Amino acid sequence: MDAATTYNSGPMAHLRLAAYILLAGMFATIGGCIYPGDLDQSVIGRYQRAMANKGAQNRGADGLKPYVPEKFVGPELRTVVDEQAGLKQAFLSLEDAILRALANSLDMRVVSYDPSVSYEEMVQAAAEFDYVLNGFVEYDRSDEESSIGAGPGPMDFVHSEVRTSTYQAGLAKKFITGAEAQLAWTLTRTRGAGAFQTLSEQYDSRMELSVTQPLLRGAWPEFNLATLKVAKLSYASSTQQFRQSVEEVITAVINGYWALIQARRDRAIQQALLDITKQTRERIDKRRAVDATEVEVSQAESAVRTRQADLIRADETLEATQDQLLRLIGDEQLNQLSGYEVVPTTRPNEEMVQIDEADQLLVALQNNPLLEQARIAIQIADVSVSVARIETLPELDFQASVTGQGIGKAAHEARESMQTGDFIGYSLGLLFQYPIGNRARIANYRAQKLSRLQSITAMQNSADIVAQDVRSKIRRIATAHKEMEAQSAAVLAARDWLDALEASEQLQRMSPEFLNVKLQAQETLALSARRELAALIAYNSALTDLAQATGTVLELHGVQIALPVAMAEGGAYAFGAPD
Repeated sequence: MDAATTYNSGPMAHLRLAAYILLAGMFATIGGCIYPGDLDQSVIGRYQRAMANKGAQNRGADGLKPYVPEKFVGPELRTVVDEQAGLKQAFLSLEDAILRALANSLDMRVVSYDPSVSYEEMVQAAAEFDYVLNGFVEYDRSDEESSIGAGPGPMDFVHSEVRTSTYQAGLAKKFITGAEAQLAWTLTRTRGAGAFQTLSEQYDSRMELSVTQPLLRGAWPEFNLATLKVAKLSYASSTQQFRQSVEEVITAVINGYWALIQARRDRAIQQALLDITKQTRERIDKRRAVDATEVEVSQAESAVRTRQADLIRADETLEATQDQLLRLIGDEQLNQLSGYEVVPTTRPNEEMVQIDEADQLLVALQNNPLLEQARIAIQIADVSVSVARIETLPELDFQASVTGQGIGKAAHEARESMQTGDFIGYSLGLLFQYPIGNRARIANYRAQKLSRLQSITAMQNSADIVAQDVRSKIRRIATAHKEMEAQSAAVLAARDWLDALEASEQLQRMSPEFLNVKLQAQETLALSARRELAALIAYNSALTDLAQATGTVLELHGVQIALPVAMAEGGAYAFGAPD
């Protein structure tokens, strides 16, 4: 046995084989698949996924079906239908309106897909660290003729033929440290024949593990997990955007509900004004023989016609207000083609709510979706600054590879020879690269820092806007309640004025001046009643708007309870039932 053979089969060979197997084991076990993170399991998160899971509504395409929402399997509304009287009414509570909007609103369904899309982007970012299986097969044939001999005589030619078949299978992976590793097994079959040799066959089996680990630029988890961190933050931001959309729709439903109450009562007030004006006209007509002239009769008739026109406009306002609310609700039983007159059954709140301004500002800072999105934008900017800083460093990569090789006349012989670990080679190296001046990366680093400062400034600006909005809503609440009380007193005074005129009418001679005062008193009473109602609705709308500004709309009117109910009634629970 020669020295080379003794060296390759000695204890050092087994030690190298153990190191080789250890490196391969580390490759297979360390730094497995990176997962994007858990789904948002809050009520609003599960609600968003349920909305997206339901997909588009199946409305059909015939006739007016595209305008009719899909069936909502929920609590039935109390309805009254009298075909002879032309009466078709549906009694709707505010809670029912919210529930139906949560189950059917297309405004919310449109944005419900955004968080799901962002989550898939998280999966894509995490997939950068997945294992990659690769391989190739290659066949090469070399058929050459070469000359031999250097004398003055005739030249001799030698023909040689080599056929090579190569099979390779490998596994590659990128690690969160930035390292890129490749484990590959290659089997090469070579058959050759020439002038000085007969046809021979040889198998070469090799197993190679190569690793490139950045040490400065592009190195370590802070840099390599940045894309996944940004994707996670974008997912959180899209969830906040969806929550903001939900709050906007619920706010619109609540305010639309109050607006419908106002439109219905305004119409009733206008109808009462018209009725009392007609009564006045009838009284004037009966006093023709006493003291009423054509002047007073025409004056009363003009007032009746004017108030009839006002009633027509009130009817139009009522229909438009109801259509707007029905579009937000989007229910099969209640929609713009159902023909129902919606009768609200929930009374507006008239009690003064005590509000602590400092407490409301603090709640807004903690819960407002816009501020939360601004905070997430700062976190994304932090990640971008960190990545840009690392990219300014020189490129310094450590490269290493270890190869085991075996040769034999058959494939199994080559494989067995390789497994002995007698023939193992390795290489180590460092790669350095750095652009002189490094201006591009340094400029990008400065730009990212400026963008971060911009995000902080935008956050502060948003906080100031939200604070101003909260304080404005609080003032609106107080003003509306005070105005409501004042208008209530005005209604009583106007009623007393009209009652006094009614009482003195029999004692006075009818004149255009007296009739004008009476018609004005009737108008003043109706106007005061409408203003009282407007103040009441403004007070309730201001309460809802304040809740939206502070990010607490979901706590109003049992919306948190209605969310899982809407998920259950509108379709099967998606990604797990609520708590």
